[in-house]
Amino acid sequence: SDLHAPMVEVKIYKTMVYETPTLNYQELLAHNGKTSPVAPEPEMVYHAELSLDAMTLDFSRKQAQVPFAKAKATATSYNVAKDELSPVESPAILVLDIALRDRDFARLQTAQDPRAGVLCVG
Repeated sequence: SDLHAPMVEVKIYKTMVYETPTLNYQELLAHNGKTSPVAPEPEMVYHAELSLDAMTLDFSRKQAQVPFAKAKATATSYNVAKDELSPVESPAILVLDIALRDRDFARLQTAQDPRAGVLCVG
C-alpha cells in the first residue's frame, strides 16, 4: 500500500548570499556598467520523503523527529501516520509538526499570519 501512497518530498538547500559592498559616490560612478558577481546556484544538502499513507483528515503529529539523508544518498522515508522511518546513516534531524487539513483550513491559516511558519502543500 505504501507504494502508491501520496508522498511529499522535502529538500533542504543551502546557498551563498553575496552582499554587495557599500560604495561611495565616486566608486559607484566607477562601477557604472560593470556586472556584479553571479550568485552560485542553491545546493541541495538533505532530503526526505514523507508518506501520507493511512493519514486521515485532521490527523496531526506533533514534534515528529524526521531524519533527512545527505543529498547524495537515497532520500529517507518517513510514514507520518505510523511514525515509521527508514534507516539512514548520519542523518540530519528536523523536528516538525505535521497535520493533514482541508483546503479551507489551510487558506485560513495562511491568511491569519503569513509569518507563522505554516507551510501548506497542495
